[in-house]
Amino acid sequence: MNVFLKFSKSADFKIYFVIIFASVTVLFMGVNLYQATKDQMISLSDKNKIATTQNIVKSFDTWLHERIQALSTISLIMQNLELADDNERLSNILNSFYKNPNNFDAVQFLKDNGDIFVNGKKYTGDDAEFKQRTSLVCFVETKQTCSPTINFIANHTVLNTEVLNICVPSHKNGEFVGVLCGVVKISNIFKNIRNLKLSPNSYYFIVTHSGEALTQMSDINLKEQIQSRFKEMFLAGEDLSGININSNFISLAEIPSLNWFVGAGAYDERQVSEFLSIFQNSAALFFISFLVLILLANLLHSLM
Repeated sequence: MNVFLKFSKSADFKIYFVIIFASVTVLFMGVNLYQATKDQMISLSDKNKIATTQNIVKSFDTWLHERIQALSTISLIMQNLELADDNERLSNILNSFYKNPNNFDAVQFLKDNGDIFVNGKKYTGDDAEFKQRTSLVCFVETKQTCSPTINFIANHTVLNTEVLNICVPSHKNGEFVGVLCGVVKISNIFKNIRNLKLSPNSYYFIVTHSGEALTQMSDINLKEQIQSRFKEMFLAGEDLSGININSNFISLAEIPSLNWFVGAGAYDERQVSEFLSIFQNSAALFFISFLVLILLANLLHSLM
């Protein structure tokens, strides 16, 4: 006890106390810096998600406008050349339009009498089939509104998958003769939108107003959670600007022309861990250097 009291009053004790106190202070500052950096990264990630969804919506609207303009141009050419009743020439122009890259996965022209051309090939059928075709939502809406329409089809007869039908009316001598549609696979929508790039560990999706996520996602469990949470918020009348799943924020933005939503999120834990692993390595190197400095100082003090 006397030895400890004697040592506590010595110059060596004061030096070691300063060294230990400095070490603990540096460690405490490092922990605070670590947490502050982590919080700031998540905050920046959330802001980036919001900006990403807005950019996707703008890109999506631009892409839709381009597709509608392309269809309207072909419809006008068909009208000027009076191709509605010329099956051979009609097939040729539809086939050429279909082969144009980056447009559609399929091009179809549905006549008012029930005849249909898909990628330039004419498909026939009986009266029941003709009646079924002309009762399709995309045909009825386009004919009634006499303007471009956009509709989701759960299973396209030819493509056998979920598609987006972008349609414009077609006329001959001022009379309605049919509907020209460009068909895009839902799975290919994001691939067709140019200049759409996201950072690693990010994901984006399209969800209907009923809460069904249409685009493919590698994480099936996350997709189911998004659909479930979205439906809950929709039924409760909550703000649909974003959702939180597993403490991760997912930004949402509505596509006005479709009444759908685009969502963008990121695996925050992966992003943070990747960045902080660099931070941790640097901090470890700094701490080791600090320990070496302490040992060196202690050695020099002993020599003195």
